[in-house]
Amino acid sequence: MPLRHHFLHLTGVETRLSAKDFYNNAKKSILTNNQFYFDARHVYANAKRKLPCLKRLPELTNEMVCVLKNMETMTITYKLSVTNLEFTGSVTRKPKRYTGKKD
Repeated sequence: MPLRHHFLHLTGVETRLSAKDFYNNAKKSILTNNQFYFDARHVYANAKRKLPCLKRLPELTNEMVCVLKNMETMTITYKLSVTNLEFTGSVTRKPKRYTGKKD
C-alpha cells in the first residue's frame, strides 16, 4: 500500500482533504495550517509527540533497512519494526485496511 495512504495517520492530525491530497500537498510543501486541525480524536499533544519521528522518516524510506517481526522490549512487543540501526519505527498492531472512509 502506498505511503500516502498511511501518511495522514502518521501525522496525528484531522483534515477535510483526502489522504492522497494531504500527502501530495505535504510533499509539495503546499500544505497550509488551514488544511488540518486537531479535535478530540486527534489531539495536539499526540501530533507533537510524533513530530520527531516524522522528521526522521526519510531515513527509513531512503536507506537500507532491516524489517523485524515481533520485536520485544522491556515493556512491549511490537508486531512490526523497521530500523536502519540508528532509528526504529514500529507498530503494535496490524493496521486497518485503508478504505478512504473515516472510522
